[in-house]
Amino acid sequence: MRGDFVALDLETTGLDPKLDAIIEFGAVRFRDGEVIAEYSTLINPGRPIPPEITTLTGISNEDFLAKLHKPGELPHPAAPSLAQALSAIQTFVGNAPIIGHNVGFDLNFLYPHGLFQNNLWIDTYDLAAVMMPGATRYSLSSLARQLNIELTEAHRALNDARASALLYWAMWQKILKLPPALNHEIINLSQGVDWNARTVFEYALEQQRATKSTTQPDTQDSIVTIPLFNQEVAASTGTTERSTENIESVFGDSGSLAEVISHYESRPEQVDMARKVNEAFNQNNHLIVEAGTGIGKSLAYLVPAILWAANNQSRVVISTNTLNLQDQLLANDIPLLKQALTTPFEAAILKGRSNYLCPSRLTDMRRRRPSTTDELRVMAKVLVWLTEGGSGEKSELNLRAFIEQSAWQRLSAEAESCSLERCEAATQGKCPFYRARKAAEAAQVVIVNHALLLADAVSDNQVIPDYDHLVIDEAHHLEEAITTSLSVRIDETAFKYRLGHLAVNKHSLLSELINNLQTHVPPQDSKRLIDFMGNFRSATVAIETHIANLFSAFRNLAYKPDADNTIILRITAEIRRKAEFSALERQWNIVKEFLTAIADGLQKLIPALNRLKSYPVPNLQDDIASLDAFSHYFTTILDTMDALISKPDDGTIYWIHLNQSYGVSINTAPLRVGNLVDQYIWSAKRSTILTSATLQATGNFNYIQKILNAETVETLALNSPFNYRESTLVFIPNDMPDPNDRGRYQQAVERALVEVAAALEGRTLALFTSYTQLQQTAQAIRPRLALGDITVYDQLDTSNRQALLESFKTTEKAILLGTKSFWEGIDIPGASLSALALAKLPFPIPTDPIISARSETFNDPFKEYTLPETILRFRQGFGRLIRKQSDRGVVVLLDRRLMSKSYGQDFLDSLPDCTIQYGALESLGAAAQKWIKMDS
Repeated sequence: MRGDFVALDLETTGLDPKLDAIIEFGAVRFRDGEVIAEYSTLINPGRPIPPEITTLTGISNEDFLAKLHKPGELPHPAAPSLAQALSAIQTFVGNAPIIGHNVGFDLNFLYPHGLFQNNLWIDTYDLAAVMMPGATRYSLSSLARQLNIELTEAHRALNDARASALLYWAMWQKILKLPPALNHEIINLSQGVDWNARTVFEYALEQQRATKSTTQPDTQDSIVTIPLFNQEVAASTGTTERSTENIESVFGDSGSLAEVISHYESRPEQVDMARKVNEAFNQNNHLIVEAGTGIGKSLAYLVPAILWAANNQSRVVISTNTLNLQDQLLANDIPLLKQALTTPFEAAILKGRSNYLCPSRLTDMRRRRPSTTDELRVMAKVLVWLTEGGSGEKSELNLRAFIEQSAWQRLSAEAESCSLERCEAATQGKCPFYRARKAAEAAQVVIVNHALLLADAVSDNQVIPDYDHLVIDEAHHLEEAITTSLSVRIDETAFKYRLGHLAVNKHSLLSELINNLQTHVPPQDSKRLIDFMGNFRSATVAIETHIANLFSAFRNLAYKPDADNTIILRITAEIRRKAEFSALERQWNIVKEFLTAIADGLQKLIPALNRLKSYPVPNLQDDIASLDAFSHYFTTILDTMDALISKPDDGTIYWIHLNQSYGVSINTAPLRVGNLVDQYIWSAKRSTILTSATLQATGNFNYIQKILNAETVETLALNSPFNYRESTLVFIPNDMPDPNDRGRYQQAVERALVEVAAALEGRTLALFTSYTQLQQTAQAIRPRLALGDITVYDQLDTSNRQALLESFKTTEKAILLGTKSFWEGIDIPGASLSALALAKLPFPIPTDPIISARSETFNDPFKEYTLPETILRFRQGFGRLIRKQSDRGVVVLLDRRLMSKSYGQDFLDSLPDCTIQYGALESLGAAAQKWIKMDS
């Protein structure tokens, strides 16, 4: 859109329009990317400014008082009230379209005062989320940095308004460069969805037609061709050459690696590991190896894997827990070995289905159109991404947490209807998952993650090409990975979505099938089937009320007065004796009859439709595959619900997850995994290597061997070659409050992070065990550290972990706050990271259904289960700091239980031989600064 616009921004005393007040208004009028007028004013809120708002914005209570003036100068008046400023604000903005970043927030403060209720408004977040699919973050300041838009003083209204105006203009220019057919499709997809950004795409298409004589496609169903699906599959390139190399010729002081790595020094620990892996492969043995940081374990298993595969014309699968390690192997280690080794080999990465876009599901959603704003935003983002050359792999996208991740799941290749055969037939092998699978078939080394490894194992190896030799890196996560792979989750929202997609919605699958059969199949061959589908659809619609009653019964069972937003209830024998459970059983018996009828109906419908393949029914094969997926889905629900409610299995954990925002989910998980490891790994593979930097919990392998049924498997422990006493200071404040003293403890954590980040000018990673504490800490320290130009990044800003890490690494002064996934699998070597703070010992939540159920299987749950699990995770968190020989840093441990509890010493004993210092919290900054400067 061109012409005059007004970009505006507010600063307020808080986030609630009903409780908080405006303290500053800023706006710029701009035309064709040029600012032509500006207006800003402080607004007296008639109440004190909260200290955190003053720190964030620089606006203080004194700013609203009349100022003294020098002789000859006019007085500086006090800031007006909002009532006094309304007229000037209305005059400046007028009826112009309003632009802003998350502008709905600002307008919700202005609407109650009668302002701008009829103005068109455009949210630059909506535009950026579509037009910058891989942006690291979507905050105004982050987008401004990425687009080189000047934003010298964020969180002041006029500056933010200027930046929003320039951001809009940058997005407008990007939209104009889209193919007109794509603009047209985005407009059509947004019909029926409340999305103000549609107006911008409409104006862009008009301008494209006017300037390039572009004609609008004839029908609303026209779909732009996506370049991704025109790419050919790379030809397979295998090798039949045997290797003449061995471990010594590769790792020796004058070996193959020495020729390509400058200043190479052979590491005895690495050679020992490589020899043992090579021996295990050749003798068809299993092996467990703990390899400390700096040993170079990835090369120590990759080299023998490559040599064995070449000599045996076979394949080795490498499994990691994190996608980050997968990418590291393929981007760093594999290219290095291709350069160093004379043995020719191919390596490929294969991720879980949910990481790949499914062309068929994308086409299906494009045809049926999104039903929500979030679905539309993800759809438009994906189309823009693919048009710009996106590979079809999710890691290239920035998807916002739960909402956009859920929308992605409806586009991913994870669906039951996705299969290699259908993929090849429907897209001639051009879909992302198919291409990855074909590359894996041609490779001697295939890199996967644990989730895919286990999902493939339990599905009779339908995804990963055949293999008998396996390396599992990050093996401390194997129990969790098996648990996740064999867990089932029935989500209320997804269940209702599936029902709508099948039969309830206006454009449901059955509705479209009926219409297509009526149009393309003669009545004598279609009438009975159409009548059957009509009755079937009516029956499916009728189940809606009973489904609602069933989930209400789950809510009643899980409900607790005065509970938080989320309730988790494990279904135990005691719970089954409750009256509410009896009510649940009654509701389930009703729903069970309906679901059984639906599943049976689908099984009758699919072969009947298959008999109509000779007719030109549009999308018939895709629709049959979708019906087959629905059949599988409803069968899973039947089996899972029936087991939970009527026929519980002693080897399964059952629980209800109730969230006030996202509804109810029903969950199951295996109680023990040891027998499953036996079935799918120890007994199924000739040789399996388990390795990690953290497999010993209390100085031995007993815990990991017990839970994985690996008591007879050979073990090897190799210590890190790093000199931790010289490189690492562990600082333990001896005046930290106990974590149970929540208020004082939280204040101390915030103070500690401000102290260390200020002393080291950022360069700090802080790890938390809860999102709530992370969020509270981020809000508290962000304004304080902003005074020193230190940026606070936190995990809640984005779901794209790698993008967040890159932002942290490339920002001169920054602190990064993370939880769960940031405790491991991230690598920030060198000057970007000088301090690591652990807010708490990472004990699991004792009320977690899986934790509580498994604890009950031990004689001494804390000593035999909780403590070793926590020590392993603690060691992983510690390992984030020192990543190479030259690194130097400070680890700050902020949990008083290290000193006050008898088990505290077990945690400290699990660390390498570091320099440990106890001291007052007030001395932390100086101690950290002194330690780091000792190396300079």
